[in-house]
Amino acid sequence: MPANIRPISQELAKVAKEELNEVPERIQKDLEALREWIRKQPHLRARTDDQFLIAFLRGCKWSLERAKEKIEDFYTLRGRMPEIVKERDPLNEKTRELIRCGVALPLPATETPGSPRIMLIRPGAYNPEKFTFTEVMKVGNMVSDFVMLNDDNTMIAGQIDILDLGNVTAGHFLQMNPGLVRKITLLTQKGLPMRQLETHCINTPPGFETLFNMFKGFVSEKQRNRIHVHGSNIEQLYRYIPKRLFPDEYGGEAGKIEEIIDSWEQKLTSYADWFREDEDLYGAIAQEELNEVPERIEKDLQVLKDWLAKQPHLHSRTEDQFLVAFLRNFRYSLEKAKEMIDSYYSVRTAIPEMRKDRDPLSEKNREIVQTGYSLYLPKCAPGGPRIFLNRVSAFDPNKYSIYELMKVASMINDIAIMEDDNAVISGHIDIMDLKDLTMAHYSVFTPTVLKKLIMIAQQATPLHQKEIHYLHLPATMNTLFNVFKKYLTEKNGVKIYVHNNLESLQAAISSEFLPAEYGGQGGTIAEIAANWEKKLLEKREWFLDDEKYGTDEKKRRGPPRTAETICKMAKVRELSPELAKLAKEELNEVPERIEKDLEALKEWIQKQPHLRARTDDQFLVGFLRGCKWSLERTKEKIDSYYTARTVVDEVMSPRDPLLEKNLTVLRLGYLVPLPRTESPDSPRVVLIRYGCYDPDEYSIVDVIRLSVMIADLMHLEDDNRMCAGEMVLVDMENTTMKHLFQVTPMLMKKFAMLTHEAAPIRQKGFHFFNTASGFEVAFGTFRNFMKEKVRERWQVHGGGAEAIAKVVPRHILPKEYGGDAGSVKDILAEWEKKLIANRDYLIDENNYGVDEDKRANGTAKETKEMPNIRAISPELAKLAREELNEVPERIDADLEALREWIRKQPHLHARTDDQFLVTFFRGCKWSLERTKQKLDTFYTVRSALPELISHRDPLERRTLEVIRMGFVVPLPMTEKPDGPRIMLFRPGVYNPTLYTIHEMIKVSLMVNDILLCRDDNRTIAGQVGIVDLAGATMAHLGQANVVLMKKFSMITQDASPLRQKGFHFVNPPSGFATIYNLAKGMFNEKMQQRFRVHSDKESLFQFIPKRMLPTEYGGDAGPIQKIIDSVEKDLTEARDFFREEDAYGTNERKRIGRPKNAETLFGVEGSFRKLAVD
Repeated sequence: MPANIRPISQELAKVAKEELNEVPERIQKDLEALREWIRKQPHLRARTDDQFLIAFLRGCKWSLERAKEKIEDFYTLRGRMPEIVKERDPLNEKTRELIRCGVALPLPATETPGSPRIMLIRPGAYNPEKFTFTEVMKVGNMVSDFVMLNDDNTMIAGQIDILDLGNVTAGHFLQMNPGLVRKITLLTQKGLPMRQLETHCINTPPGFETLFNMFKGFVSEKQRNRIHVHGSNIEQLYRYIPKRLFPDEYGGEAGKIEEIIDSWEQKLTSYADWFREDEDLYGAIAQEELNEVPERIEKDLQVLKDWLAKQPHLHSRTEDQFLVAFLRNFRYSLEKAKEMIDSYYSVRTAIPEMRKDRDPLSEKNREIVQTGYSLYLPKCAPGGPRIFLNRVSAFDPNKYSIYELMKVASMINDIAIMEDDNAVISGHIDIMDLKDLTMAHYSVFTPTVLKKLIMIAQQATPLHQKEIHYLHLPATMNTLFNVFKKYLTEKNGVKIYVHNNLESLQAAISSEFLPAEYGGQGGTIAEIAANWEKKLLEKREWFLDDEKYGTDEKKRRGPPRTAETICKMAKVRELSPELAKLAKEELNEVPERIEKDLEALKEWIQKQPHLRARTDDQFLVGFLRGCKWSLERTKEKIDSYYTARTVVDEVMSPRDPLLEKNLTVLRLGYLVPLPRTESPDSPRVVLIRYGCYDPDEYSIVDVIRLSVMIADLMHLEDDNRMCAGEMVLVDMENTTMKHLFQVTPMLMKKFAMLTHEAAPIRQKGFHFFNTASGFEVAFGTFRNFMKEKVRERWQVHGGGAEAIAKVVPRHILPKEYGGDAGSVKDILAEWEKKLIANRDYLIDENNYGVDEDKRANGTAKETKEMPNIRAISPELAKLAREELNEVPERIDADLEALREWIRKQPHLHARTDDQFLVTFFRGCKWSLERTKQKLDTFYTVRSALPELISHRDPLERRTLEVIRMGFVVPLPMTEKPDGPRIMLFRPGVYNPTLYTIHEMIKVSLMVNDILLCRDDNRTIAGQVGIVDLAGATMAHLGQANVVLMKKFSMITQDASPLRQKGFHFVNPPSGFATIYNLAKGMFNEKMQQRFRVHSDKESLFQFIPKRMLPTEYGGDAGPIQKIIDSVEKDLTEARDFFREEDAYGTNERKRIGRPKNAETLFGVEGSFRKLAVD
């Protein structure tokens, strides 16, 4: 080992060997190779001492080529930042004062001898009225240089930053010019050979989010994922870094901050000579590359043309005047000119909105020029920069899109590139006039648009931006200003000024150059616009010809450049116009918000210790679309997605499509995604051929495994499926009982969880054809594991190809089903290619999942037997826990116990889906025994009342007429989030000579049954009834005989799992008291105390807020007809549900013990026996 390389500890040597690929025997040779390379760089004068160079080799994991690039960047970036790296004298009084502030302090101790160094950064430690942020950064840079040369822990194990924002004020924030922040970020990331492992932000003040988002925009995704924000919770920080490593003031054992500052002051002052010597080395560029040499122009232009001819992907203009603009912009650096030409065309190709219709004769283009939105002003100082005026509010945002404005501005820029020597050589000064800016204007400048604007200015325009002057910045537009600033270039010398009035602007820019409207002598805006319109028209042929230039990224050597890679925008495939419209209208998708929401998701995923999830954009956007762009629902769905996959591990491995078994199962064609859709925005149709496999040779797990693999690729590639949803056609031909018996209840529950609870897909329908004997039993069982909404979309058609053709058009079906979309074999062959092409992706999926031991709340999620019940609001959850004794952790066990009991009752045929059963638990305050009794009574009473329960078809004419009367109306509003549901009964709405009270009660029970499984407020908080007797006559009251009243009281009281909180009678007619007193006697004493009769509505409003009632009652719940229409829709959509209900009930002949019948339940003689405990 060379004598001038500092020996390192055994622990660090081990890290250097294992993580940095350091081979001690190779050090001398690699250092010499670096020195040799440096000697051959005419523009570069760099340090060549061993300790300096080895820092770069270690920082680049001993890659010589990357070390060369890093050294180049180190000096190049410093050459662009003289304000940070020049005049770094630690003995200077002001510099020494800043060192004494202790803004950047490497802490003395590390966790272990081979651990990273911790850097404590305290921006609030300096006085912003005395020091500038630039001066602070200069001292920070001095500390970094000392660390680079002297701290082996940092250079080998890396560095962890603690950003303490305590005491940071608005004065500090205002100094943090985004351009300077960007420079510092670039210098830290690209120009320093340190490995930045983590950044932890603590004591964050109000307003930090704006600065944080600004800063994040400048760092790589890899670095963004390493940023943790702890707020004021410093204890959270100690989970990552041991408390003992911090200074005493932070509760640690590393000594006082003042002592650490003393140590660093001594270290930096001892390096005073080194800093003075080092200054001459920064940014040294060969003289011949800095100045234009007329004799060399022709030669350089030819070099550029020769280079262009060799670029297969690049079709560029080669006129001398065009090319010389790029050379001048980069001071005749050929390499940089080449990069800019490539970027110029790459960016324009990547933003097609900028290239369409660049015809100066276009009416819209001419109108935009005439608005004077963006104009180069005609006058400027001789040899001085050109002035570019941007009048941001000059356009009508309802008439022109931002891309149309950008296009016209780029056309003006192109003329400046070709004809304006002042702009090309001296650069340009921008004036951004924000006067009269409205929210409509503000809304068009989304982060995506701003990124594209800055991308064009920085990477696709060979013009120097010298200054930016903001004029008439409204106080309300500070947000826009901050958003825009964060995307500004890191180029040296760009200065930002803010002017509140014209006088301030004129003090910075001579009025001689400004338009008349700005108090200047440069002509009116209308005149300037007319002149530019003329120039554009004169160049019309040039613009029309220009459309043929650009890049063909498929021919580029190396990775293609897209808008995403250039601008670091969301890598999400563009939707077709039809799907984009659907996504906007049905899924709440806002294209401008995609990038921000994806970033929020990634940040959330990073903070979940138990969750290992994919974070690529296209993958995540599928979840956002499946959850209608609700971030919170998306988070839940992603968690459920990986939880389910971890639980249902039998279908997640092996996933290698090249395994013979997987290939064989694939070729059987269990799942066949059909290649065509009915229309461009229609759902994807998937064909499942249940009987295609031999159940003696393969299991249902084998075929589901392949189905999940196919679904994974569809998630990434199929926009119709992810936006419009999925329709499934299930062909049951050749299905035997062996197939059905493979699906155990446990597997059914797991599959339901995997394909419905955990999948971000909008299921548009399940249609079964060619159904076999015994199918109904398995079908009914499997449906019990589905959500009610999903269950209602399952339909059995029975027939074959003809029946299928009634559901989907023939042209999308395979030829085996009478269609013309190709054969099943051909479709499967394409999918085989896809699976094999994505083999690595499919296998890699097993690296993702959940580790329940690490779940943040400390309680592993119950997943092996996840109850399929709807999540309830926090308010209702609290009520269920406190009043109903609900314990979420116990739900699944209790549900299983209840199902087990049901299975053992020979007389009872009951629903067993989770949501239905949990309603009974809640109604019985989670008493298992009372729930059993209530459930038995529920079905016993219903079986005894076929006239009210059987044959309930909401589409039957007479039933539909009753529904539309609005006899029973569930009101949509509750008094508070955990308030009971209010049910409005209106007996006076029907004609008693045409209809009976039996028909009214029958429809009421239909409404009740739908709400049982859908309305959590009703099942948890209870129900309040309002009986409006307006219009009720003696004919109505006469229909309510004693037997019917007993039946009604039994079915609504003893046989119902609902908690009845009260009944309010309003508008009572003459003679009501007699019927009322008779009816009360049918109810228990507890219920009788909850009955109230109101003489007028004002009396009712003392118990029920007026606002909760329909408009007709003076409330805010909307017209009653609108509520009735909603009820009709719910009932008709649940038609299959009511048909199924006929299959449930009791068979009293099989009851163990005395059978129960109508006489024992409702007999008039004596008092009838109660079957349940109230």
